[in-house]
Amino acid sequence: MEALQEFVENFTYLGIFAVLLLGSLGVPIPEEMPIIAAAVLSHEGVVRWWLALPICVLGVLSGDMVLYWVGRHCGEQVLNWRLVRLVLSPAREQWLKAAYRKHALKTVVTARHVMGLRAAAFLTAGSAGVPFWKFVVADAGAALLGVPLAFGLAYFFTDQIKAIMADVHRAERWLGLAGVLALAAMLAVWVWRWNRRVDKERLDREPAEGRSPFYAAVRVIARFWIWFFFERVEIRHPERVPRMGPVLLCINHPNNLIDSLLVGSVLSRKVHYLATAALFRNRLLARFLVAVGAIPVYRRADDPDRVDRNIEMFAACDEAFDIGRLIAIYPEGATRAEANVQRIKTGAARIALGYEAHARGRLTVVPVGLSFEARKKFRGRVLVSFGAPVALSSYLAV
Repeated sequence: MEALQEFVENFTYLGIFAVLLLGSLGVPIPEEMPIIAAAVLSHEGVVRWWLALPICVLGVLSGDMVLYWVGRHCGEQVLNWRLVRLVLSPAREQWLKAAYRKHALKTVVTARHVMGLRAAAFLTAGSAGVPFWKFVVADAGAALLGVPLAFGLAYFFTDQIKAIMADVHRAERWLGLAGVLALAAMLAVWVWRWNRRVDKERLDREPAEGRSPFYAAVRVIARFWIWFFFERVEIRHPERVPRMGPVLLCINHPNNLIDSLLVGSVLSRKVHYLATAALFRNRLLARFLVAVGAIPVYRRADDPDRVDRNIEMFAACDEAFDIGRLIAIYPEGATRAEANVQRIKTGAARIALGYEAHARGRLTVVPVGLSFEARKKFRGRVLVSFGAPVALSSYLAV
């Protein structure tokens, strides 16, 4: 509204006429807005009302007449334009032509007050052969009533209009935020539907693994953030991870939480991560980690006095393997910024060999490599590569 008022103020009467003419010809400018702008400027003394009002009427009628004659002489060609068909479908065109044949005057008056349909309706009036005098009488009569009414209301209530516009500006910020949230919600729904479709296709080929709705929701969110943060995620040899049975993933750890999001989002199976017991000290975070299937690991660096509780961790891993679960561990023990794999701890070997000792040949150990183009780069690229399974039987005697 302010931009329109500034334009009219700079070009005064010519600006009023030009904006109304363009609006009448179908440019998406509400007809009432330039009329209100002209009335406000008249109230403020920028233009004279007794000149601005006739120019408003003239601008409105000029565009209408142009549309009528265009429709009269080349209506069929113009009505078949794709842009026109977006507003005036063939069915609506036939309905308008039938209305013009029965009630030409009433149809023109009605179309004059229907924003968005006005231009297409007046084109159709010309192509339908409505007599010019009928069109002029109906259109001019409606304009001579509607334009002065809108102009007069805006002229006498200028102060209220300014207050309303101030409220509108305050509301625009909240509307903008609401729009962003709505777009985010739409995107989340789309990602959720896409996730369901992918999971359904995979479930047709593989057995269910006890995945909870909560874990499914977390994975939808993880996939969204991976899609948002990375331009491309390349996945190599995911088929090396068995679709069923006990599996231990041994993953390098270059990028904190992103690593877990990546692996969990690219695999269809539920991933039970081994996580430092320090994370379980927060009650709320502990409930979340338990809900997604994480298993606490008691590291000497966190609390030397609780290392003996790792017996519980080994027992939890064996129990998970017994029912065919997939566990992921970061053998380096902590996040490492270096590109090369650093010195690994003994935990992964102890878990794998300990289970292999009493369940020979059941467990599959798969190394996983994560390689980032740049660890902190937004919209970067990342490679997730699944290595060939490691044969454990040859290491039992070592």
